[in-house]
Amino acid sequence: MANKSTQCAKTGFLLANRIAKDIIDQNLSPGVLFGREPELLAQYGISRDPFREAVRILEWQGLATSVRGSGGGLRVGNLNPETISNIIRDYLFLSNTSVSDLIAVIKAFTEYGIDLLTTPEHEQIRISLLTLKTSWKDQQSSENDSLKFFKKLLIQLIKYTRNPAIGLFLTPIMDVINNAYTSTDESTAFNAPSIQLLFNCIDLAVLGESIKSKFEINSYLDLLEKQYQETLSKTVCEKEFPNWLENSSPKKAQILVYKIHRHIVENQLQPGTKIGLEPDLLERYKVSRAVFREAIRQLEIIGLVEQKKGRSGGLMVSQPNPASLIPVAVVYLFHANFGFEKFDESRKIIEIKSAELAAEKISCDQIITLKTLLENCNRSSAEEYIATSLELHTTLCEFSCNPILAMYMSILAEISKLATRDSDRLERLQKNIHDLKNSQQKVIDAIVNKEPNLAKTLMKSHRLLVSHCLR
Repeated sequence: MANKSTQCAKTGFLLANRIAKDIIDQNLSPGVLFGREPELLAQYGISRDPFREAVRILEWQGLATSVRGSGGGLRVGNLNPETISNIIRDYLFLSNTSVSDLIAVIKAFTEYGIDLLTTPEHEQIRISLLTLKTSWKDQQSSENDSLKFFKKLLIQLIKYTRNPAIGLFLTPIMDVINNAYTSTDESTAFNAPSIQLLFNCIDLAVLGESIKSKFEINSYLDLLEKQYQETLSKTVCEKEFPNWLENSSPKKAQILVYKIHRHIVENQLQPGTKIGLEPDLLERYKVSRAVFREAIRQLEIIGLVEQKKGRSGGLMVSQPNPASLIPVAVVYLFHANFGFEKFDESRKIIEIKSAELAAEKISCDQIITLKTLLENCNRSSAEEYIATSLELHTTLCEFSCNPILAMYMSILAEISKLATRDSDRLERLQKNIHDLKNSQQKVIDAIVNKEPNLAKTLMKSHRLLVSHCLR
């Protein structure tokens, strides 16, 4: 019986991914009827149990909702930014994303925000930041409040970019960072970096000193990361649950998700390690089978665990994978009417940072892969260029060795595929194909030659050329 339920769960998981892909490919809007159960059972050649498991997964993701009655069926979900942000946040937390990777992404977005601030047309914004600094100095006295001030500064920078996609990407990162720095026991003294570095950042931005301003905020973030590695990462978290559950009433399954995660982390269990058999785990956590399976479903979606059959099977630790949350973000973002230029700006930020990191960390095998993909891209026709270029750039972001950048690029690459269906954009790309390929060649050459600063500069130029073609 256990094997049958495990197989049902896996089949349901695969079906949920297929349905998510079909919702994206058909560009279905929220509320649209995707199909009724009898029709979908026939269409996907599936039995009722795994189909209903798939529906439960899709409902948890927010991608679809099951409506009863004569006008019912499976409808596309009405996603909202909080749902998407929470799913990304939970993935980052439960997959144990490193503070180093989180901070690297924050650097990429704050540098973009400062570049915007130092342009002449944003004088009013700069005045607002000076006001923020002055009011904080009047109200606060502790250096340890610098993390709180940084969060306020980041919120203002997100607001001033007027790009909701940036907010959607950064908010979950800040939630996880904040949890990391506030989850240790009270005996651990965390001396946050000097708030003066953040004040300097604002003062220099007001003066139009973009490079110096970015240096100050990056210095703050470097110290934040260093102090985490030296103090906080060596302490044991006394909090059983993350900060964001403190003022909520989570379901029993959600609580169990975090308990199992904590067990994996505290015991340093590696992928392939057995956590236990279902009967034993039901007894250990004192929950019903329904609650247990709902929690396991969520952890399987993230990729943190998997159920294995056989005498040596059971609940096993697995390797986290964001594949199941990417369709959720794509559906929401594409139908949120942010405007293509907002996604394009977000992609530019991610790819510039990825080029820099890839040039620092690329291996010999990865160099061979990039050269092969570049060769395919250079040989491609104008019609084939978008697909081959997206594969090249998505792989480049993977080679940054930053899983957040890679995940965000995968989301934006799917949106780019949908956006370039527009005939006018496609025609402009095809007209500039020669310049695009030359520009791309220079970026890859800099990465292969392990020149991070040059790769960063050339990627910025390449993305500006792409933006010119697409907008």
